[in-house]
Amino acid sequence: MWNDFLIQQRVIFDEIYNAFPPEHEAFTNQSLVGIGLREPREDHERFITEMIEKPVVSILENLVSVEESRGDCRDNGRIIFLTPHYDPAKPTCARDLEAEGSETEESENEESVLIRRPHRFCTRVEPSKSLDTRTILYVCEIVKPCGPTKHLREAIRPTTRFREASQAATAEAWVYHAIIYFYNHLLESGSEFGILITGQAMVFLQVKLDDPGTLYYHISEPCHDIAEACEEDAAFLSVVGQCVAFTMVALQTRKLKSRQPLQEIRLQMHKTLPKWGQPSGSPLEEGAPPGLLPPEDAINASARSSSSTEEMNTERQSDQTEPGTRPNELSGLNRGTEYRAQDWPYCTQRCLLGLVRGELLDSKCPNVMLHCQGEADSHSRHPISHSDCLSLLRDQFKHSLDEGITYDGIFGSFSMLFKVTLLAYGYTFVSKGTISTLVERLKNEAKMYKQLEPIQGTHVPVFLGTIDLRTMDKSYSVYWGVDVVHMIFLSWGGRHIDPREMARLEIPMSRLVEQAEQTMDTVHGKGVLHSDVRWRNILFNSETNRIMMINFERAHWIGKLRTSARNKVKKDKVLKFIKAVEKQRIIERKRIALVVHNQLGDERIG
Repeated sequence: MWNDFLIQQRVIFDEIYNAFPPEHEAFTNQSLVGIGLREPREDHERFITEMIEKPVVSILENLVSVEESRGDCRDNGRIIFLTPHYDPAKPTCARDLEAEGSETEESENEESVLIRRPHRFCTRVEPSKSLDTRTILYVCEIVKPCGPTKHLREAIRPTTRFREASQAATAEAWVYHAIIYFYNHLLESGSEFGILITGQAMVFLQVKLDDPGTLYYHISEPCHDIAEACEEDAAFLSVVGQCVAFTMVALQTRKLKSRQPLQEIRLQMHKTLPKWGQPSGSPLEEGAPPGLLPPEDAINASARSSSSTEEMNTERQSDQTEPGTRPNELSGLNRGTEYRAQDWPYCTQRCLLGLVRGELLDSKCPNVMLHCQGEADSHSRHPISHSDCLSLLRDQFKHSLDEGITYDGIFGSFSMLFKVTLLAYGYTFVSKGTISTLVERLKNEAKMYKQLEPIQGTHVPVFLGTIDLRTMDKSYSVYWGVDVVHMIFLSWGGRHIDPREMARLEIPMSRLVEQAEQTMDTVHGKGVLHSDVRWRNILFNSETNRIMMINFERAHWIGKLRTSARNKVKKDKVLKFIKAVEKQRIIERKRIALVVHNQLGDERIG
């Protein structure tokens, strides 16, 4: 049971409160201290943003400033609240598909509280990473209630059986449906925490990833709680006070559990938790919310009641001796096993090309000693074959998607980028993964790389093969509702061209433009039209000191152009096609030169 909710919150809140010196003046809106929630209305979400989320972010930003001035920083990163659909960290392909789906989605009935997707996420942006690499701390849902707050307390009890209760035509049915949807959102987001906000109350929820069968909750009515509490507890019991403390609890929990096998936990939950419509349970009425269902008798309430604020002083007196209530030692949290592989550097083009072709090891590869367990010499061949490499990688993924694979937070129109290491031999390369509706795009790219095999490792990356995670009944979650199911594997192509780096290497723009044109000509010479010549698809590889082209999802295989047709009509069509292809080749050649030139500046092309 989440009986220690207020104790955890109080310890965190007091620590934050005491961190600010008395003379610190950063918060001008004194009315926030006694703020409660409002009845739902059209601008309710805006109210939540302006009067809750922004103050929470402001307080935590000021906390960082105060700690930095003392030389004592938590390294908590930035806290950002956002709407999932407009999150820049959400892969482009998922946003596009979601936008298409929303055009045909039926409008909800006014009485409906069924939640299609989360309203808001509270996220953490890591200090050392870009905005594209953020972690979901908790999910926030804003629900229009179909009854007073008392229905919350009557509906959520330790004895609640969700499968049966959600079908009952009772005043509390809206609560059951909202909780079931919210339960799904927590599991899909990979976060343990969430807040369900109604007009008068907040329901703080937790589903521990190592115990998904238990739903912990605490119901807060800020206006009522403040009215019954002593004056010194008003700030703590306010909406902002509770949300600030809750945000820190979620942040610290996430940091402590960052090395747990979250992908495998998520997959296991999907396999083991009961679902709507399963034969083992009675069928649900039409229109019931789909998805995972909390197991029977799986909900545990805090022993919170309208009189619990009177008991808070007693809890506060005992919080110093209660185990696991310190900010860095929260109840039930373990650091867990470290599942990430070492951050090995990428293998060289020559190394991976040798692996594919069964040739010698590259002595300059930074991972060469790992490949042969320290016994490599300049005349050694790769210890495994290309097919062995793919077979071992499949076995590794079957065992765990948390070991030897990391999502980089980088994505394009059709795929997301991963760093992958074959743990048994240290081969390290990149992977492009995509969702089920875009698998054909990556399959097309794989076909193009096969056609470009003779120029791999020089003008394009080395292609290592593909794996479909669905064959092992798996997927890799990169965002809420975004599951990668198909992956292709490539050598690391390099970085986007940096003018300062080129100056350091004494490589003039004229040479880069010439290399870019040569790369384009070479790709065309193998019968492939790239069809997507943009800056993001042009890299400079420091190993080869050459331009490389990447991202062939839109490419077309033309093959060798011949005019051997006997029939004049057919011959005319072939000639017309050849002319169109040649025109496109010229356009792509000019395009790549222009892109490189424009990106690097105004230096004349020599």
